[in-house]
Amino acid sequence: MRHSIPNWSIRVIALTLEAPKHEATHWTVRAMAKAVGIAASSIVKIWHEHGLAPHRWRSFKLSNDKAFAVKLHDVIGLYVSPPAHAIVLSVDEKSQIQAPRPHPARTSFKEGAGWHDDP
Repeated sequence: MRHSIPNWSIRVIALTLEAPKHEATHWTVRAMAKAVGIAASSIVKIWHEHGLAPHRWRSFKLSNDKAFAVKLHDVIGLYVSPPAHAIVLSVDEKSQIQAPRPHPARTSFKEGAGWHDDP
């Protein structure tokens, strides 16, 4: 016996795989429910049944810097053909990552003294 998927479920899956038309990076449960016209709980169920998690998808955006192509060529060149006796390091700024707090086992706190690292 073949299991058939309802049309509205197929529409949810198809829309999930497309970028949302509103200004957002991914579909939310509420936005999808509004777009399809069904309950948010149904969206959650469909996404779960089909292993979809749009909030976990990553995307790549090209820079709109006019010199991007030249910069990209220079960076790729470092990896493809590095200068003799050179070390190539890559540093990526992660502005959305919060600095880690000191681990309690590696720090001590004295009243009025504040946190500090053990030597």
